[in-house]
Amino acid sequence: ARQRPVTAMPLNAQLQQQLAQLQQDHADLQAEVRLGMSNMHVRVLNAQLNMAQQIQWLRNDQGQLPQQPQMTSPEVHAAPLAVINPLLLHYGLPTNGDAQLKRQRYAYCSLQPWS
Repeated sequence: ARQRPVTAMPLNAQLQQQLAQLQQDHADLQAEVRLGMSNMHVRVLNAQLNMAQQIQWLRNDQGQLPQQPQMTSPEVHAAPLAVINPLLLHYGLPTNGDAQLKRQRYAYCSLQPWS
């Protein structure tokens, strides 16, 4: 005769817990895909801008837009660190390096459709 393994909770409760976790994982994945698709669309638009048009902000991992006003690409490249550092922090990007590196880091992440 085969014995059932001893578990801390009944099998039904374990299955319900696993199902709840799978549903949460699915919801999280859906949100991540929606955010990625939204940002991909914005990156494609940003890559096609002329120098006089304002860059559209991307959403960060929490789905939030930065509080800074929108800027043109030349404005981003000329922006002081007081403007660039909060943007880098908003997107979880490193803030180390000189001003030019920081500007390039932000511009690359916001303008390239494949980022």
